[in-house]
Amino acid sequence: MSRCLPLLSFLLAVLACGEPVPSGEQNAPGSDPAGEEANGPLPGQLELPGEDAGDPGSGDPGSGDPGSSDPGSGDPGSGDPGSGDPGSGTPVDEPPVPPTPIVATSSAVDSLLYVLVWRDPSAVANSFAHDHVVRATEWAGTFTFLPGDATACAMDVDVVTGSLLNDEPPLRAAVGLDSEMSDSDRQSVRNSMLGPDQLDAEGHPTLSFTSTACRGDVDGAGQLQVDGTLTVHGVDKPVTWTVDYGVDADDRLVARGALTIAQSDFGITPYSAFFGAVKVADEVDLAFELTAVSP
Repeated sequence: MSRCLPLLSFLLAVLACGEPVPSGEQNAPGSDPAGEEANGPLPGQLELPGEDAGDPGSGDPGSGDPGSSDPGSGDPGSGDPGSGDPGSGTPVDEPPVPPTPIVATSSAVDSLLYVLVWRDPSAVANSFAHDHVVRATEWAGTFTFLPGDATACAMDVDVVTGSLLNDEPPLRAAVGLDSEMSDSDRQSVRNSMLGPDQLDAEGHPTLSFTSTACRGDVDGAGQLQVDGTLTVHGVDKPVTWTVDYGVDADDRLVARGALTIAQSDFGITPYSAFFGAVKVADEVDLAFELTAVSP
């Protein structure tokens, strides 16, 4: 009888309280006593105040949650190809880099600036006169151009008037003036050219040209029309140079230009002698052949 008391006590407990639950199957704190799944968040998935009710790990396309795979969310980390966000992997268009103007300088050291002076064919003693070539031996120029934009070109040249040297034998031959001149004739021509009745080197020590506009070919080579102001004998006049240009294999600007002017436009009376029996023409040709390098 004493051995049955514990069993009897167990049966009475069952009848009074219902079937006992094994200790390993007891409800966890907060679980549904009826056996339904808990509605609370799992550990490590706590909802933040004000956060969308959608489960962060659910993949709900309408949740807009940063952890979702919603292609329309526009989230930087979503990989949305239409977002344009730097973190999305989509290339961002960079503004084009404007081309850099090429600025080059030149001088008498590596280039040639000269004037062709012609005898006047109407003069009585024309056959006794000479054509002349005059070279600037001291000058400096700055040239700027932008491939693709002819309007961006610029040209500035300054010449020392007293540096002009006339009728050097090699240069006369190079420009096609075959007749020879004696040293005394050359010196006489130079004295007259630089004197007060012609260029007046003492009163006007510099000649200059400054461009004001350019137009023409823009592909880095071709022909340009360069407008600007030419200053001779202290007089400023608008002129237009015709310039053929290009860039050589060493990235140097190579150019050749020509311009015809009238001496009388600059207040100069063309040279004459023997009461006009020998004289030079009013129009003279300016020309240059240059190689300019970037500093």
